[in-house]
Amino acid sequence: MANELTKTTESALVPEVWGPRFIESLYDPASVAPRVLNITGDYKGVGDIAHIAVESTAWTVNDLGADGSLTVQSNTMTDVSLTINKEKEITVEVIKTLRRPGYSFEDRLRKFPTTAGNAVREQMENDILALYSGISQTSGDGSGDIGEDNLLDGIRQLGAVKLPILRNPGEFSIVCSFAQHSALKKSGLLDYRRTGEAGGGAANIAFPAAYGIPVIFTNQVSSASSIDQNLMFHRSAFAWAAHRMPYFESQSGVGSGNLTDVLVVWALYGVKTVVANRAVILKSKTVS
Repeated sequence: MANELTKTTESALVPEVWGPRFIESLYDPASVAPRVLNITGDYKGVGDIAHIAVESTAWTVNDLGADGSLTVQSNTMTDVSLTINKEKEITVEVIKTLRRPGYSFEDRLRKFPTTAGNAVREQMENDILALYSGISQTSGDGSGDIGEDNLLDGIRQLGAVKLPILRNPGEFSIVCSFAQHSALKKSGLLDYRRTGEAGGGAANIAFPAAYGIPVIFTNQVSSASSIDQNLMFHRSAFAWAAHRMPYFESQSGVGSGNLTDVLVVWALYGVKTVVANRAVILKSKTVS
């Protein structure tokens, strides 16, 4: 009977009670989602479209003409459409009568919005990182782990498209597979003098702040042909948009037994590559 729950069924819970905790877990600062453009709004359903205005940044500084003439440059704007096309749900049956150490029905109810938010965020991050297939800029051949040369080449490629990567590192992120165990031990990536960070010791810097760019380790990195597709990107390279308030519902006695609650959350969102050349794939060997 749990499969018969719909978003039109009268809810036993007020969405505002769980919404903030769901959103908080969705915006975990140690994850990928908060590091890309967020254009969340009050979307109504699948098929809604969000518009992103992308401004040209490749302006040049020109000499003033002898007669005072100016070189006029166009301020071009490109419209990128992001379609809200992913509708997800999480449905969980919680047993009221189960009495075991560490199990509390009330705790399960209280934790549901947080754990559901984490799960939706992981799915969203998986969708964002799968956008690597539309990125043409790459570094490395995938025969080994990520090293200094891969990172420096990635920085060079992003710098070539006029992105101020070293002056404004907070706008950039590196997403790596957890499998990068050898990279963590490379002496070159443990030398603070090569990260652009002043002071401190090698043991305190390491890979998670390579060249001043925050690094996120995740199990969501896509792989193809035994090669991990890690990403170095500016936050404007990708975007996501979601319905501002997810829809929650709780119904009692509709699961496999009458002494259960079925908890449901629906999430509506979409992801999109905004500017492809603002991201670089860092290829590394997949470790099984």
